Amino acid sequence: MSDGPHKSLPLRPRYRQLAEWAYKAAFAIPQVCEAAEAALIRDAAIELNVALPGVVRIVDGGDLLSRHPDFLHEQLRCLRDDAAIQPLAASVIECTQMAIHQGRLGRDAIQEAVATALAERLAANSRATEEHYLVEAGRNACLDIRSRLNETIDAMDKGGAFARMARSILGDATAKVTRAPTVRDGIDEGVSL
Repeated sequence: MSDGPHKSLPLRPRYRQLAEWAYKAAFAIPQVCEAAEAALIRDAAIELNVALPGVVRIVDGGDLLSRHPDFLHEQLRCLRDDAAIQPLAASVIECTQMAIHQGRLGRDAIQEAVATALAERLAANSRATEEHYLVEAGRNACLDIRSRLNETIDAMDKGGAFARMARSILGDATAKVTRAPTVRDGIDEGVSL
C-alpha cells in the first residue's frame, strides 16, 4: 500500500483524488475544495441528468396545482418511488419535499434541495473516506483526514459553493463551477508559502 489508502478507496475516481489531496497537508484547503467541487459536479452529471427535469417540471410548473404542497408531495413521492432513480436524485427529491414543507416553492425549493443534497453527498463520502482510512492507515490518518475534510466542507459552506453548484446544475450560466481541479505542476506553481 505504498501509494496510499486513497488508491483502494471504493468511491469514484474524483473522490479518490479528493482523499489524496485532503490527506496531504501540501494541498491548501481551497485546493481541496476545488477537488470536492469537481467530484460533486461529476456526480451530478452522472446521477441527476434523468430525474432533475422531472423534479423541475413538477415543482416549477406554471399551473395552480404546482403551488399546492399536497399535490407536489404526492408527485415527488411517485417520482422518488421509481426503481431506476439514482441515489443523488433520490436525495434531491427528498430535500425538495423538505423545502416545500418549509414553505419554499418553485426554483427556490429546487435550488435549496440540490444544494442540500450535494452537501449531504460530500458529508457521506467524507465519512466513508474516514472509515476507509481508519481501516487502511490507522487512527492518526483517520483523524487527519476527518479534520481536513471537515475544514473543506465548512469552507465550501461558508463560501456558498453548494448554492453556486446548485444554480449551475439548474442551468444558471453565471454560476461558474470547477469541473476539474487545477493541477499545479509547473516549476513556479509549487506549494504556496
